[in-house]
Amino acid sequence: MTAATWSLTHEAAIHVRSWDDSACAIAFDERSGDTFTLGALALELMAMLHEHGAQSEPALAAALAAELGTELPADMAGAIGTELEQLRTWGLVARLDS
Repeated sequence: MTAATWSLTHEAAIHVRSWDDSACAIAFDERSGDTFTLGALALELMAMLHEHGAQSEPALAAALAAELGTELPADMAGAIGTELEQLRTWGLVARLDS
């Protein structure tokens, strides 16, 4: 079984605002009018999908590890999957099953 690929949904309709002194951000979805608080991991995942397009969870984990310059903790893969599912529930990312 291959890993699912993830992408942002309707990038033009999602506005993200973060502040220099904060590891979190606010996302506003103009389609629904909903506002969400994004933690550091969610913010980084959305930035990766914005910058590099659709990616699988293993590719996102590898890119995150490369960006941090270290190996990720064993439980990070699960955290990435959980975060992507939350973002999917909010309608900010889509799972592109193959």
